This record gives sequence, structure tokens and C-alpha cells, in this order.
Amino acid sequence: TLLYITPDADWNGTADIVVVANDNMSRASDVEEFTVEVVAVNDPPFFTMDHFHAMGDMTTGLEHWLYADDIDSDIFFTLEGAPAWISLDGSKMIGQPEQDGEYVFTVSVSDSGYVVSEQFTVHIADHRPEVLSLRDVPNDQGKQMHLVWKPGQVDPSLPFTQFSTWRKVNPNSTQPDTSNLWDFIASVPWIGTEDEYSMVVPTLGDSTAHGIYPSTFRVTAHTEDVALYHVSEPVTGFSVDNLHPTVPQGLTALESGSSVILQWTTQMDEDFSYHNIYRNDLSSLDPAMIFTTTDSFYVDQEGTNGSYEYWITAVDSAGNESDASDIAAVILSASEQTSVPAVFALEQNYPNPFNPSTQIRYALPEATSVTITVYDMMGRKVRMLVQDIQSAGYHTALWNATNDRGLPVSAGMYIYTLQAGDHHHMKKMILLK
Repeated sequence: TLLYITPDADWNGTADIVVVANDNMSRASDVEEFTVEVVAVNDPPFFTMDHFHAMGDMTTGLEHWLYADDIDSDIFFTLEGAPAWISLDGSKMIGQPEQDGEYVFTVSVSDSGYVVSEQFTVHIADHRPEVLSLRDVPNDQGKQMHLVWKPGQVDPSLPFTQFSTWRKVNPNSTQPDTSNLWDFIASVPWIGTEDEYSMVVPTLGDSTAHGIYPSTFRVTAHTEDVALYHVSEPVTGFSVDNLHPTVPQGLTALESGSSVILQWTTQMDEDFSYHNIYRNDLSSLDPAMIFTTTDSFYVDQEGTNGSYEYWITAVDSAGNESDASDIAAVILSASEQTSVPAVFALEQNYPNPFNPSTQIRYALPEATSVTITVYDMMGRKVRMLVQDIQSAGYHTALWNATNDRGLPVSAGMYIYTLQAGDHHHMKKMILLK
């Protein structure tokens, strides 16, 4: 006779069993006792997933469930070699990626007794637009920049529909109610064959010699799902007014007692701010004195006996200064003799460093042909300031940091030279921006 014992499911342990054998005829019986021990067996856990890879992107991040089972134990997951931005929330992988690309690591499931591992791959796409450049628009009156960007990676299941550009309300704001406000600028449709897009965008204002005025922009890529859009990293830059004012014309100087009456004509540019009046004392080594006015005339009542030269420049709201007008000369006292330099000399420019303009003073002991030239540090000619026959005396040339084509030059060190007859002199100056 065989005795079959079937324990309950998942039961383990020991049990005492009593077996009684009866003889129905004699009513005799026999009793035996024995102990049965059922030893627990731990089955390893196992994954119930068909694929060991997941997709995410820089906008929505990563969110992926892991699936596994164990017939006799509780399980938990671990990650080995995963990037720091991926973590586990129970059986779900979550994280906000720091960079697009492919990440390969090990996913394990364990019941504390057995560990089962598989290689796992996460693919992170970047659908955000990438700003390639933000530059000032050259040769304009300022307050605009050229923004260039390229589309992010296209999701074929949810392609882009358009791009929109935005400017931060106040990039320097620390107030919580304005620190993340953006003004809409414009939108352009997505064209699948285009690798780059561009737009001229307005700035908050121009940077000048008095300081930097930054503007911050970003680009948004919109999809067919209005709730899903991808925002580029913000980029900051500044615009400048690249056009210098028109040179004043027709300067005349009329002596009236101890005063000098100056008059000129000028084309009032839209961003005109004021005029600089330069008065150069021909008997002094000092730089020319500067007066300012918003009118097209000026009465100089501060002169004393001597010989003077006057010239006028125009200055715009960005601090750009025009080239100098023609020179007008006066002698306030005929009996006063103008001192004549003893030697040829080229003085250090004033101010130095400078922005936006500087005076270059030089001395001529005799009438001669004069050339004043500015070069960059590579020896390339930047601007010819003077090329004329001039009388003996002290003279001044004005440079407004433009080249021979009237375009602004970059900040840096420059060389200026004086060629007066057979005499040659050279000095250095620094332009700040």
C-alpha cells in the first residue's frame, strides 16, 4: 500500500503523521507514527517584458515601467551603470536627461535570493530647437538682432508645425512675478526640407559706451499636439547702433569782441542727441576743449587772446560720434603772436583708452605735407585721418573709431602714425567697447 501526502500550495515545514492499520475480522489494529518535513525551494524571479529598451526626450524626460514576476517571493529592481539622472520609483524608471544620446546599463530583478539581470538601452531624443547664433544686425540704427536656429530631431509620429520666437521681459529681473515672463515676437511655419531658420528680432534697447543692455531670446517648436512643444535653451546678446551721425557742414566762425559765434548746418538724424564743439588753442599742447549743444549754433564766450581752431561733430543717442566738420579758425587778438613748436612731435591721444572718439595732437615747426594714418596691430591700414599741407603750429585730428568706409572697428589696440615731410612718428592707442 502506498501513502500519498499532498501539502497545501506554498506550504513548508514539518508534520507528525499517524497511520493506523485495522483488521476488520479480528478487530486488531497496528499504529505507526512518523514525521514528514517539507523543505522550501526558492524559485528565481523572471522578467515578463518582451523588450529591454525605452525612448525618452529632453522635453518630457523618461518614464518607463519594468515588469517581472516570482512565483514564491516578493521582488525589487536595481540599476547598475545607469546615468545619475535615472532613478527608480518602485518598478518605474524616471528621470530628466541632461543630454540626448544612447545610454546602456544593467537592469536586475531580485527576490533577495536570486538576481536576474538584463542589458537595457535608453534612447533620448532632443526635439528642442538649437540656437546657432544671435548677432547684431550690421550697419543699422540698432535695436534689432539676427537670430538663427536649427530644428531639433523630428518625431515622425508627431512632427513640428511651426516655430515661435520669444523675448524675455526683463533678463535681469529678480522679481518672482516677472523673472520668467516672455513676450511673443513672431512665428514661422516648419518646412521639413529646411536645415536652418532665421529671423530679425527686436531688442529691448541698444548697448552704448555707457553700458551693456542685454536681451534674451528663445525659440519654441510646436507640434500637432498643442499641449506638447519643445523650447530651446535661452540665448542672450545685445544690439548696437552701427551708423554714425551725419557730419555737420558749412561751419563758420565770426569774431565778435571777445566772443566767437559759430554756425553750421546739419542733417538731423532720427537718433540725433547733441553736437560736440571742439576748440583747439594753437599755442597750447593741451587737447582741444569740448562744449556741447543741441542747436546748430554756439557762442563761445570763454576765449582769450590767441589763435583758435574750431570743428563740430554730431553725437547720436547710442554715443556714436560723427567725423569732424571742416575746421574754422579765428584770431581773437591780432597783436598776439601764435607760438610755433620747435620740433615735429606726435602726442599721446586723449583720452586713452577711449570710446567712442579720441583726439590726436601733433606739432609742426614749419609748413609741410602731413599724413595721419591709423593701423591695426597686423599693420593693415584702418583709417587715413589727415592728408594735407598744413601750416606750422599745433594741430589736432579726431578719430571716431571708424574705418575708411565709415564702418565701426572692433575694440583693441591700434597704431597711429604721423608723416610730416621727412619726419615719421608712431604711437599706440586702445579702443574700448
